Amino acid sequence: MAPTPKTPHPRQSERATRARSLAWCAALFVAAGCGDAKPGQPASGANSNAPLANASSALNPVQAALEEGVKLAQAGKLPEAIATFERGLRLEPENGKLRHEKGVALIQLNVPAQAEAEFSLGIEAEPGRWDNWYDRAIARMQLGRSADAEADFRKSLELNPQNEAGHYNLGYLLESQALVVLGSVSQDVEKLGQAAQCYQRAIDVQPAFDAARARLGFVRARLGETEDARREFSAVLARNPRQPLALLEGARMELNAGEIDAAAPLVERLLEVQPDSAEAHYVAGQLAEEQSALEKARTAYERAFELDTSHAQALYRLAAVRETLGDADGAHKARAAYEEIKRLGTEVSEKLAAMNSRPDDLLAKYEYAKALA
Repeated sequence: MAPTPKTPHPRQSERATRARSLAWCAALFVAAGCGDAKPGQPASGANSNAPLANASSALNPVQAALEEGVKLAQAGKLPEAIATFERGLRLEPENGKLRHEKGVALIQLNVPAQAEAEFSLGIEAEPGRWDNWYDRAIARMQLGRSADAEADFRKSLELNPQNEAGHYNLGYLLESQALVVLGSVSQDVEKLGQAAQCYQRAIDVQPAFDAARARLGFVRARLGETEDARREFSAVLARNPRQPLALLEGARMELNAGEIDAAAPLVERLLEVQPDSAEAHYVAGQLAEEQSALEKARTAYERAFELDTSHAQALYRLAAVRETLGDADGAHKARAAYEEIKRLGTEVSEKLAAMNSRPDDLLAKYEYAKALA
């Protein structure tokens, strides 16, 4: 049990910081959006550099079904698109491209198990197509099968080493494995190093891939390579001053390093970019504590908790700040809420720790990390 806070102390335990960071990042992966990157984004339609099947004739009914289905999917008419792809597959069931596009539509309809089956059929028909391997990895990630997803990402990159999104997503997967271990939150240095290599390969393919560089900075910071991390964050922010991950993790890194003057402008810009981010307000509270601006810190922590009622660390700090400001009743309420969240988190983590039948379920591990935070 964490000790009852008595005085403000802005730097939280490394375990809690890593857990909150990972839970936040996990959401980015599943939600398909991290700055300019699209983690978990299928290689659909025009985004796929794989050749179209049977493209020699504009009148070919299989090709017509493919092109019509892609247009319907791009218009958001996913059930109609799937029916159109099926029309083409009745004529040519071993068409890997049609299988791929149908699988992508199924992912977008949030039925990853069905999508996985389509990609698998596409792989059986045309094992040399990288896009079915890549998107089966995405489906398997959503199903919590990280080892299978890793193998598929690696195969897709073997077939298409110029797919920067593949390097990025493999890096994110390895990073997730490195930071979360079922039953505890720790750090696998070897896997973090592998993740860094993947992000670097993504950057080598696309030098302007700011999200990959921001994640590389995040990993460097986790490894204690502060100067290298600072260089990566600076490179991102020089090109894109509003990149949220670089702002958040850059500010957190500077606070942990005691560089308050360097952290302050990053926090200010982060709040401009993400005014409704609980994590942004939490970091702002940490900065305010460092600056001895306790009223400002209290407001920031209250806002963080308002935006995320599971943010136990914001409550922990809020209790300490309120007590220091003489608000004993407010401190008591914050502390009671903190203990309740902690109790619920313990119940969740104990259940997840007992999930020996699903030791490779990354999504469960994400929830475990969030509970610990």
